[in-house]
Amino acid sequence: AIIQPLSDRQRSSKGEKIMDWNAIWDKVLDILTNGGLTLLKLIGVFILGYIVIRIIKKILRKITTKAKMDRLVQKFLLNAVSFALYFVLALTLIQTAGIAVTGLVAAVAAIGLAIGLALQDVLASVVNGIVLVMVRPFKEGDSVNIGGVSGQVVSINFFNTVIDTWDNKRVIIPNKNMIGYTIENEYYHDRRRNSFKFKVAHNTNIKELEKLLIDTACANPRVFTDPMPSMVMKEISETGVEIEFRFWVVSEEYAGTGNQVMQAVYNELKKNNIELANNR
Repeated sequence: AIIQPLSDRQRSSKGEKIMDWNAIWDKVLDILTNGGLTLLKLIGVFILGYIVIRIIKKILRKITTKAKMDRLVQKFLLNAVSFALYFVLALTLIQTAGIAVTGLVAAVAAIGLAIGLALQDVLASVVNGIVLVMVRPFKEGDSVNIGGVSGQVVSINFFNTVIDTWDNKRVIIPNKNMIGYTIENEYYHDRRRNSFKFKVAHNTNIKELEKLLIDTACANPRVFTDPMPSMVMKEISETGVEIEFRFWVVSEEYAGTGNQVMQAVYNELKKNNIELANNR
């Protein structure tokens, strides 16, 4: 067979194809080299940042625990710090990827302003949530009455406060309303004064009645003897003498101890034939 030599055009076309493939391969290598380095940098920054954040959170948790900080305050503080640290890490990753952070921050600020105007109630709830955590009018587990809702505090979140009522209903109160409400914290102090009223007949020996009431209350180990229980005559009327009996108990045992003392007093009144007067 006779091999025909390649023409100049064929040689030129083949050379161009080789040149094209070389150029494409150079571009691929350039992308893989530069992109690969950037990817490795991103992975390295993320891993390092993640480790640093974990260390900071661990140190902060130890500090707040050692300071005996309230669990709700500790949780709120850790969440806030964690959010701030991850936000900084995100900006660092964006800058490492070659994106200008200054313009991005400005855009985020503008978007944040627009969102803030649109979500004023949400932001008010967040700010009030921070105020509640810092001022600490109550803590988790406290018995409270807030805006007519009575129950036990479950948690204070960024946007709301969660309360379980005594009949086991969950009530979620937006924090934006909390500052305007009157807050009663039944567990704020270690002890509270309990009391109940009843009316006895005119022929009752008041001195003996007072001794009976005090002895009965002091027989309960949950009743404080300092200050001592006391009896107060509230009113003398045609139907009888109104008595108020007062005694101090641990705040968390207020209802239970009060009920125990009232039952014991009632039984002692019956046992000693002390006549209860008609309130009419």
